[in-house]
Amino acid sequence: MIKNNDFLFKKITEKAAAADFTGYTVQYPPMLFWKKINQDEEREIRKSWKKMARKNLKRIGLYIHIPFCNQRCSYCRYFSKGKVSKSLIEKYLRFLEKEVRIYRNILGKISFRTLYIGGGTPSILSKSQLDKLFKVIYSNFNFKNCIQVAFEANPDSLSYQKLKLLKQHKVNRLTIGVQTLDDKVLKAVNRIQDKKSVYDSYRDARKVGISWINVDLMAGLPL
Repeated sequence: MIKNNDFLFKKITEKAAAADFTGYTVQYPPMLFWKKINQDEEREIRKSWKKMARKNLKRIGLYIHIPFCNQRCSYCRYFSKGKVSKSLIEKYLRFLEKEVRIYRNILGKISFRTLYIGGGTPSILSKSQLDKLFKVIYSNFNFKNCIQVAFEANPDSLSYQKLKLLKQHKVNRLTIGVQTLDDKVLKAVNRIQDKKSVYDSYRDARKVGISWINVDLMAGLPL
């Protein structure tokens, strides 16, 4: 049994960093091969996506990734960038809108059962950016039979006004990234929130009427 927690954590993160991780789900074709695909192959991929989507109408969901954080946590292995400029975030959102319109041509008629906006830290977006993002998503995809709209947030970038907006855009599941309430551990893993912001976020989410609230907690974080 390894008793040195720092050493164990280091080995775990090294193994995770060495893995070829490109997203929450297995992607086909892998992103590394996208530039090598010709037009015939692209048409075949589009046909396969449509066929697969129609077979899974009761389970199909849409995931939107916001790859920005105020600062990156030391344990994180998801794709995100910390301390970026406002202009870079705006540029990403413009290109995201273009990509949404591309996928609308492939999946626009299919009714998504779930919408999940994760990251990174989606709550880092301003109120106006969040408002536009939801409008772009809802105006290009079909959510007639949607049963869940989930949103990831960190306490340091979540305000009452943002929560009211999320409720207006039908968010009914909020995941608050807490990880720990120990200030020493928070500092050690490079998180900038405090206990008060966690409690305030939870109370405000209840106040605006969000139905389900998840709280992420992590065990074994190093001091």
